[in-house]
Amino acid sequence: MREINLKKKPKELLTVSPKGTVPVLLLSNEEVIAEIDHYYNEVGATGFSFADNTINGSDSEYLKFLKLLVKWQDKNEPVFWSCQYALKRKKQQPEELFDYLSQANGRLSIGFDHVSDVILTHMKKLYVWDDIKHFLTQSKKYNVPITVANWIVGYPTETQKDFMEYKKLINFLKENGSTIITQSTL
Repeated sequence: MREINLKKKPKELLTVSPKGTVPVLLLSNEEVIAEIDHYYNEVGATGFSFADNTINGSDSEYLKFLKLLVKWQDKNEPVFWSCQYALKRKKQQPEELFDYLSQANGRLSIGFDHVSDVILTHMKKLYVWDDIKHFLTQSKKYNVPITVANWIVGYPTETQKDFMEYKKLINFLKENGSTIITQSTL
């Protein structure tokens, strides 16, 4: 760790935190697996939680991490882990990702933010309702538990019509037998 002059932000900081406003400790996938191994062997830890959604900031690195974790678990007793998952476009959610999430015993916490495409566009989100449906469908297909789901009710530009679009989320969950263990609204 080192002190950073915020007037001369190092390139390495801007690579992992584009605005350079949040200090970030970036570990390689191998270093994260080594930490899991350490806590597993030294204190018997069998559950791990990644506190924010930077874990899947890079799709290719996230997949590499999952593959390493599956390989590690092949040699050890399985561990359970959870993370805040950043929802992305459907094309960035390949079946291989959900397969490895399942094999690695992952549990996801997700923020949908909203289900109205109008509101999602206003929020400048890079995903739409169809991407949320794809995520929920794949999670169910591969038995990847969604432990927490958050969405915003009462967004400043939300109309009654936008609010009523939550019915499609509720109906989708009912029709597909999907389960969200905990939900919260902001």
